[in-house]
Amino acid sequence: MEPKVERSIEGTNDKESISTLSHCKFRCPDCLTLYEVSADKIRSFAPEFECPKCQCHFGFDYPPSNPNTILTYKVSPQQKQIQKSCPKCHHLQKESLQICESCGVVMENYLLIQQEAYPKVSVELIKSWQKIIQDYDNPEIHTQFINKCFKMNSIDYALFKYQELGKNIKNESSTESWISLINQRKEGLQKKVAKEQIEMQVLRNYKNIFKWSQLKQWMVWTPVLVASFLILFGFLSRSHRNSIGVGIFLMILSLGFIAFRRRD
Repeated sequence: MEPKVERSIEGTNDKESISTLSHCKFRCPDCLTLYEVSADKIRSFAPEFECPKCQCHFGFDYPPSNPNTILTYKVSPQQKQIQKSCPKCHHLQKESLQICESCGVVMENYLLIQQEAYPKVSVELIKSWQKIIQDYDNPEIHTQFINKCFKMNSIDYALFKYQELGKNIKNESSTESWISLINQRKEGLQKKVAKEQIEMQVLRNYKNIFKWSQLKQWMVWTPVLVASFLILFGFLSRSHRNSIGVGIFLMILSLGFIAFRRRD
């Protein structure tokens, strides 16, 4: 069959008929494997797919005349040569596209993550490691990769890659210098972090003690100051002589509390 020319669904008058569909069920014309695709993921009037089971390149007309029986057709090899399949959803699209127009994944990054043995690592570090493989004798690239791993808190990833490389090339001595460097920096970083944590804890405790001790001092000596003021005020003002007695009484209570209070 001749290659189908895709036309975008966006901006057409067929959206009303398309919106009634929720899912499309269809079979591979070669192996008859049944597939189901959400209608909102179909972006053209001639969607094409590659069967993961038999690698058959096929498509169908959309929207289908009969949604219950969607007829699929094989696509010619000429059209297959200028298209590529998304590694995640297997949607076929132009070779020049970097982002899948169906699922939105960056195809190159998705493949890198899928091929990486180490779990949960950023694409940036994977690409940095690939530069090392391409130019292993360049120490600057190694240093940049290691620095980036430390900056992104992925030190274990750097150790894993160098150890894995040593095993694969059956010459672990070639990677020992870099592994040793990573371990030294890792140990130094751990000591630095531990020291900073101890310093912060000591400072926090000191601040707490200092604040509490200051508060206790004020609580103890404030009544003494008030009593002294009352006594002095009574001597200076003849009309307030009774404040002398109040001040003396408060002074005795305060000094008694200070003398017999519990010591920390």
